[in-house]
Amino acid sequence: MGSRIVSTLIVVALLALGSAPVAADPATPESGDEDAAQEAAERAARCPGTLAPDEPQDPRTLTSYGVACFEAGDYARAYVLYRKAYEQSESPFLLAALGRSLHEVGLYSLARRHYERFLRQASEDENGAVRKIRTRVEQLDSLSDDEASDLEVGSIPGGADAYIRLNNGAWVPIGETPLKISVRPQQWTVRIEKEGYIRQQRPLKMRPGATRREQIPLIRVTSEFRRRGRAIKRAGLFTTLASIPLYATAGLFWGLAENDLNREAVASTRFENRGRRRRGAAIGLVSAGTAGLAAGLVLWLRGDALTRTSEPTPTDTKTSLRIRPRLSPTRAGVEFTW
Repeated sequence: MGSRIVSTLIVVALLALGSAPVAADPATPESGDEDAAQEAAERAARCPGTLAPDEPQDPRTLTSYGVACFEAGDYARAYVLYRKAYEQSESPFLLAALGRSLHEVGLYSLARRHYERFLRQASEDENGAVRKIRTRVEQLDSLSDDEASDLEVGSIPGGADAYIRLNNGAWVPIGETPLKISVRPQQWTVRIEKEGYIRQQRPLKMRPGATRREQIPLIRVTSEFRRRGRAIKRAGLFTTLASIPLYATAGLFWGLAENDLNREAVASTRFENRGRRRRGAAIGLVSAGTAGLAAGLVLWLRGDALTRTSEPTPTDTKTSLRIRPRLSPTRAGVEFTW
C-alpha cells in the first residue's frame, strides 16, 4: 500500500513538472500580480533549505519536497531531493523528475540520459507521462547554438570520475573521462577524481555555440607527498641556516658585554648597565638561534619522513643524464641535467 502511494505521488509530481515551461522561473511573478507573488512565496516556503536529522526522509516526503522546490524555481535543490528519493525507490517516474531538474539547470546531456532511461523503463503512458517526456526530448533536439555548448573533459591518465557543480554546491556525476556533454553556456566547475591521485577542480566558462576542451592532468598521491616532503626539507634547511648568524651576533654582544663589565671604571653605573643589556641580548640571540635550529631539524625530519613513506612511481623512478653544449658570445661550456 505504501509503495502504491509513493508511485501515485511521483506520477502527480511528474505531471506538475510537465506543465512547467523549460527555462521559466515559476517563482518570478509578473509585475503587479500580487496573487502570483503570494503564491510564489508560498511555494518557496514549502521548499526546505535543509532537512533536519529527525525529519522523515522517505521517498514520499523527499518527492513532495522536490516538487515544492521545483515549483519554487530551485531546480538544483529539487534535483538533490529527487536523487535522495531515487536512492531509496528506483521509480522510473523519479528518473523523469531528475531529468526535468537537470534540464532546467542546463545540463542537457544528463537530462537526456534520464529521459531515455525513463522511456525504456516506463511500462505504460500513465496520465500522458511518456508523451510529455518525449516532448522534452524534442525540445533538447531543437536547442540552438546560442542555447547550448559542448564540454569535452579528459584526464591524464584517463578513466577518472568527473562531476559538475550546481549553483547550490551539489555535485552531479557526469561520467568517466574522456567524455562530452551538452550544457547551457555559463560558468561551470568540474571536478575530477581517481583513486590514488589528487582530486582536481577547474572553473570553466562556456560560450554559446562553442566547444570547450579541457585536459586535466592528475597528480599521484605519492608524488604529492614527495613534493611536499622536499618543500618541508628545504624550509628546514633555510631555517637552520638562518639561525647560524644569530650565534655569531650573540658572540659579538657577549664580548662587548664582558668588555663593559671588566672596565677599570666598572663602578660607573653607565658601563655596568650597558654590559648587562648586551649580555641579555646575547642570551636572547642564543635562545632564538637554538629554537631556529630545533625548528629546522624538526622540519627536516618531517620532510624526510614524507619522502620516505611515499611509494615510487614509474615516472618518479626514471633517472636520466643529459649533456648539452652551451655556446654564447661570451662563454662556451657544457650543461649537465639529470
